[in-house]
Amino acid sequence: MSPATALHLTGPSNVLTRCLGELVIRRLAGGCPLAGARVDPARFGIAVGDPVCRARIESILTAFFRGFECGLGAPRRLDDAARGVEPLLAPFFHEGAAMGLLPNGLLGCRGAAFTLAELERRFADHDPFVFLRYVGVGFWLGFRYPTRPAALGAVAGLLRSGARYRHLLHDGYGFHHGFFRRRGEPHVAPLRALEGFERASAFSGLGRSLWFFRMDRWQDGIDEARALGSDGPHAVGGMGLAAAFTFVDDLSRAYAIADALEPAWRRHFVKGIRIALYVRATADREHLEACLAALACPLRARAAGDLEAAFAAGEATRAEPDFIERFHHACLET
Repeated sequence: MSPATALHLTGPSNVLTRCLGELVIRRLAGGCPLAGARVDPARFGIAVGDPVCRARIESILTAFFRGFECGLGAPRRLDDAARGVEPLLAPFFHEGAAMGLLPNGLLGCRGAAFTLAELERRFADHDPFVFLRYVGVGFWLGFRYPTRPAALGAVAGLLRSGARYRHLLHDGYGFHHGFFRRRGEPHVAPLRALEGFERASAFSGLGRSLWFFRMDRWQDGIDEARALGSDGPHAVGGMGLAAAFTFVDDLSRAYAIADALEPAWRRHFVKGIRIALYVRATADREHLEACLAALACPLRARAAGDLEAAFAAGEATRAEPDFIERFHHACLET
């Protein structure tokens, strides 16, 4: 059963919801993660050779789909389920949980407007994973509207208090097309139907997906991003974000790539690093500080400087209606 088919099968029964939810999980992840299964990266065509990279991807995917299963089948138990997730992987768990919220609402005969209003009520600005939640909703919109990117504008129009995060829906949509719809190369046609920062955000998400396929051959990923033409800098920024976010406990990986890039591309990659540090600090400042403290002194100072720049960018833009767009620009310019 495809996810699109499951969306149209609704019913009031919790048993029906659980059964359909399991079908969706098996379709997407090839197993039932909460039952103890690990999610194999090969299921998504990921063939990294570095064992450290492969283990990290497997851990991330497993946490993500555990979160998705919880969001899809038991969102009210989300806080309890999240307590056993280690800090390194907690953002991916919550991102996955958010991907499950809209289909959970549909399976319970609740429309998107109701579900998004509930998301805004429950996960407001003070929520540590607020960024990940809107990105996760964007993941699901990729399944719901794979060739209709204009529909994201209608969904974003339903947001009220969360409207400042609306561009993260496009980020998640771009990641979806680079990850779940990848067939040898990213599927970019729907993203190029977007305009302005909606398009830029979508290609940033696409760049994040490139990292998962190329993290042990990052030069190939950068080449793929460059081949996107005017959209390439946004994709390179997304790669920088993903490199720092997935290996926040070993930032030497991300900074080594940044140092190998030409200045014109490096500034976009570093923008991504800054955004990753900001989102990590928002999610769990104590964990991020522990990761920074473990770095050698010169690199620790460099990362702390980028985090400070990101904080300054966030302070200057977070109250703005176009927060995400202005934040991206501020992280690039400082």
